[in-house]
Order: sequence, then structure tokens, then C-alpha cells
Amino acid sequence: MKGFTLIELLVVVLIIGILSSVALPQYTKAVEKSRAAEALTLVRAIRDANEAYYMANGSYSGDLNNLDISIPGADGTHNGVPRKETKLFSFAASASVSSVPGKVTALGNRFPLDSRYIIFAVEGESSLRCKFYAASEEKYCKSFGGQKLSSNIYSVN
Repeated sequence: MKGFTLIELLVVVLIIGILSSVALPQYTKAVEKSRAAEALTLVRAIRDANEAYYMANGSYSGDLNNLDISIPGADGTHNGVPRKETKLFSFAASASVSSVPGKVTALGNRFPLDSRYIIFAVEGESSLRCKFYAASEEKYCKSFGGQKLSSNIYSVN
């Protein structure tokens, strides 16, 4: 008789289930890390554009529309700060970040706001920062290769 027995089919299904249960968390982590890297690139671009604005005008802009940069997304606001909002992130030219001394000159918040992590630049600092709100999000800030600056803030290389 040709074909597979029920036991053989169940073993194959079990092996596939085990492999997928191991691979799915790693896949999810890799996807989120790539999203964070994309936001990191945009925050660097916003910071550089805001530095150019500062050189030309003597002050930083609080509005992305004043900068010589095009950020994808719809216009929005959060706490009175104009932002560009994509499906996954909210970007701002400047904003107040709790427990961060100094003026923030670029910011990218992961949705939902103030619950996952933010990537930001501080005036006078060459490296960016990553602040996580949930312990489960620390791995993304840590993955950028910087050092831990405080209990929930990493520098970004």
C-alpha cells in the first residue's frame, strides 16, 4: 500500500509546528528592528535639517514643515507639537521628553505613543538616544549598539 500513515503525517505536522514556534519570535524581532532602523535614519535626517535651520535662523524649529526635508506621513499633533505620522511612527522636529535634560531637536515615537520606545536627538549631542517605556522594548534600544545611559535610555551609535 502506498502513501503515508497517520502517525507519519502527525510527526511532520509536529516538526513544522516546533520549527515555526522557534522562528516566529525571531522573525518578529527582526521586522521590528528594521522598522526602528528606518526611524533612526529619519530622525538623523530631521536632526541634520534642524541643525541647518539653526545655523540659518539662530533657533531650532518646532515644526517639520519649516525644515528642508520631506518626511512621509500625514500631518498631526501630539501635546501641541506638530508631527508627521506614518502607520508606525510619529516624527517631530522638537518636543519635550520626560527625564531628558536639554532641548530635543528631532524625535521619532513608535506607536502607540509613550508606550514602546522613542528615538531622539538632543541639542549639542552627536549621538542619538533611544528611550524605552516597556521592559520588553529594551531589546530594540539595546540593538543599536550604544551604551546604557540611564535606567531606560541608551545612546545610539
